[in-house]
Amino acid sequence: RQRLITVELKFFFYTLEVTAWKAMTLSKIYFNQEFLQECSKEVTDFGEGKDSFLAKAGKEGLLRKSGEVRTIEYNFLHLTFQEYFAARYIARKIRSNKNGDEDSWRKEIKKFKLHPRFAIVWWFVGGLLGANITTGRNYDPLKKFVEEIGAPPHD
Repeated sequence: RQRLITVELKFFFYTLEVTAWKAMTLSKIYFNQEFLQECSKEVTDFGEGKDSFLAKAGKEGLLRKSGEVRTIEYNFLHLTFQEYFAARYIARKIRSNKNGDEDSWRKEIKKFKLHPRFAIVWWFVGGLLGANITTGRNYDPLKKFVEEIGAPPHD
């Protein structure tokens, strides 16, 4: 049975993934509206739905909105949600066949794989990619990820 996901919902989740990853790499837990807008601009696969992200961000329960009108900040409801969506971002890059994506995710993993803040992100990536094995799908993305995590540099 196939699930139908609206373009708007896909855009919402992809933007959460970009936001989570970028925030993790910048050691950000709190971010402002401009940061969210920058992240939503990176999600280029969708023409429609972009304006609705900021409106939905605080309403869906994954992002919390705080502060006064001029100093509104957002953060993920829990750090685990941020780590999970950051992992989805990397898993999506690993599964992608777009030109340049392989170099991109490999550089990101090399840069952050030894950082303790990313340990749970890597666990999630392994789990997300490993889900393909239990459903009988392609396990090449998991293999690539494990090879990159195991490659130098080491602890």
